[in-house]
Amino acid sequence: MSAFTPKYKFRDGFVAKNIDAQTAGEECSRVANTIGLTAENLLNENRAEGTPLHNYFEWRDDVAAEKYRLTQSKDIIRSIVLVRQSDNDTRPPVRQFVAIRKSPSEREFVPIETVLKKPDYTEQMFEQAKRDLLAFRTKYVNLRDYAELSGVFASIDNLFNES
Repeated sequence: MSAFTPKYKFRDGFVAKNIDAQTAGEECSRVANTIGLTAENLLNENRAEGTPLHNYFEWRDDVAAEKYRLTQSKDIIRSIVLVRQSDNDTRPPVRQFVAIRKSPSEREFVPIETVLKKPDYTEQMFEQAKRDLLAFRTKYVNLRDYAELSGVFASIDNLFNES
């Protein structure tokens, strides 16, 4: 009887430079089974040239620092929520900016009120919401049979069966 060899792939939308999903999955599994998989452990285990994921990481400090600052900038944009002005309005705050694809290679954050006024932007936002629901379903599929989440999974399944 042969041992089970997992097959790995990257999730849709993930772009990896210089590595393939199988190598990344095997390396993550190795780290998880030896010292515990954390971002820090994975990075430290792949600092040396020739390690499986070394070429994925940006090692030029000036470039890495700029990429980190861009990540921080995106974190700010994604963190801004619109608070309702009226005490009578009990709706929760909503994200003020939505990532919209302007072209195949260009994305921009657009105010929610603009997104809701432009049908093609609204459609993009709804399509992203569907992808997020599918990602949730995929991530938590093992919890499908728990009573607390069974209704959530049924609703997600109904949504996609109607489409």
